[in-house]
Amino acid sequence: MPKLPLAVDIATLVEKKAKSRQALDADASAERLLAKHPEASGISQADVADVLQEEYELAADENRSAAPESGGTTSESIPQD
Repeated sequence: MPKLPLAVDIATLVEKKAKSRQALDADASAERLLAKHPEASGISQADVADVLQEEYELAADENRSAAPESGGTTSESIPQD
């Protein structure tokens, strides 16, 4: 179970970055996440960075395919409360 909090934070970060279409610095993010989760000390920074990058690409692709093709209204043009 020590890896579960790290996995949750990875998923949360990836979702946030993909939804906002912000770039993801996988290496820096992996370093920060591992510093936040000392209980996951057996996991390498490179492994976390790889997972972050793979999941981010999948989420970004999913967001692109869910967006209107052209001429439609995107969530970016709709004011959010």
